[in-house]
Amino acid sequence: MDPVSFAVGLASLTGVFTACVGCFEYIQLGRNFEKDYGKNVLKLDLARLQMTRWGASLGIGAESEKIPLTASQISATSPEEFETAKELLENIKEAFAIAEKKSKDFKKDKNPDELVVWDASKDLDAQFKPLHDTIQGIALKRQKRISIGKRFAWAVYQKGKFDSMIEDITEFVDKLVVLFPAAHDNRLSLCKEEVSHIETEQDLKLLKDIAPGDKLLTDVVNRELKSRGHTFTGFDLRGHAELQAGDRNGPGVESKSHYYGNVKATDNVVMHLGNVNDYHTLQPHT
Repeated sequence: MDPVSFAVGLASLTGVFTACVGCFEYIQLGRNFEKDYGKNVLKLDLARLQMTRWGASLGIGAESEKIPLTASQISATSPEEFETAKELLENIKEAFAIAEKKSKDFKKDKNPDELVVWDASKDLDAQFKPLHDTIQGIALKRQKRISIGKRFAWAVYQKGKFDSMIEDITEFVDKLVVLFPAAHDNRLSLCKEEVSHIETEQDLKLLKDIAPGDKLLTDVVNRELKSRGHTFTGFDLRGHAELQAGDRNGPGVESKSHYYGNVKATDNVVMHLGNVNDYHTLQPHT
């Protein structure tokens, strides 16, 4: 495909892509999602993240975040890929529209108490909020300077309807990301950048648990978990306590770095923060 045709094809996707990504801005969840609220919010977050990654890998999105294709990558694309991509984006847009219509139908003749919704900025459990904030920040940064228009928020109240919507959207997004294989390296680079923003091992494991369908992200997370160390926080040691927070590495084992936060020690505590290589003796804390 020549560069001019590629630019025309890309322009044909921008409008519907922007509309699809914008749909994620307006979804809320009803109070009957209390049990699985955090995980369901993250499912929406990850579908949105995967879409913005796909767009940025082709050159759609904020100027500072997107990765334009090289001449050789462009030459490897085809008009059929653009046609299929547009159909899939329209399907995603329609999935949101169907879910919104069902939500409006559900609201008829319901008591106000049945229509109370969660607010992620206030109600999201501490277990999920750091990862939610990180993913949302990345997605919004990629959407910068893209006008998503103004509209009213709406809510999903029935878990079955939400699951159906997420399954449809995820299926369409999965089909999107296998299009344009020439952009795979761009998507991988963007995926690595996403994972680099996730600070704790706990959030990496949560991400892996929520995103099994995003194979690229899961693979990058697995590699990151192997290369990173552990997270140690909240120690308050006194008296004659002893602590070694880190790995005990035998000869030839590569040492990993760890994260430490809010660690306190007083009195005659013996504490070693870091790895012990070749089983060296712990030294008293001073």
